[in-house]
Amino acid sequence: MIGVTVAVLLACSMFVMGVLAMHWRADHLMLWEANLTKENVTIALQYYASTIGIAPQRYAHRLMAIGSIQIGILLLKMFTGGANNLLFDGASLFLILASSVLFFSKIQPCIEALPPSVPPPATLTPRQLQHWVALLRELASAHILLSMALLGVILLQCGKYYSVRLQERERNEEVDVRLVRRLRQLQQEERKSGALKTSTEDLFRARGGTH
Repeated sequence: MIGVTVAVLLACSMFVMGVLAMHWRADHLMLWEANLTKENVTIALQYYASTIGIAPQRYAHRLMAIGSIQIGILLLKMFTGGANNLLFDGASLFLILASSVLFFSKIQPCIEALPPSVPPPATLTPRQLQHWVALLRELASAHILLSMALLGVILLQCGKYYSVRLQERERNEEVDVRLVRRLRQLQQEERKSGALKTSTEDLFRARGGTH
């Protein structure tokens, strides 16, 4: 069960990160270009108008559905698991909730403020240019913060999976040690009584049957 829930959480996080990676085509023009020009602003606006701007509500609903799935799974794991779940899943839930707040407070308002049609670069006034630059930079910054939060969820869930598997392996090894010790005690008792029935092969078969 742990593997299925972790796989779903990872798939949801990676899907959203893939969408954000596509947005990097426009975001890097706003954040990492040394000389910001009207053409850069127009390219970024054209990208968002041709992708998110076509159906902004559908885009928002898809992200909300993915976030709801993740929150539901994490809440279920926290209430049905142990202390290990509170550590990893609690931290993951905090990051998902923080991502939701970021989406509703920053990303969605920026998406709704995007223009339905992109004006030519030559027609942009300095005031319009300043407005669109501020809007696109805020959107790009929010995308980076969202990517970092989702990366944290991925790392936490991978750590959770490794921790659970390590605990299972330690429990199996502990069972092996106890079983082998008990069988050796039986061998010693049988040698003392003169009727040896437990062989070394029985030890290996018993160890294999515990896994």
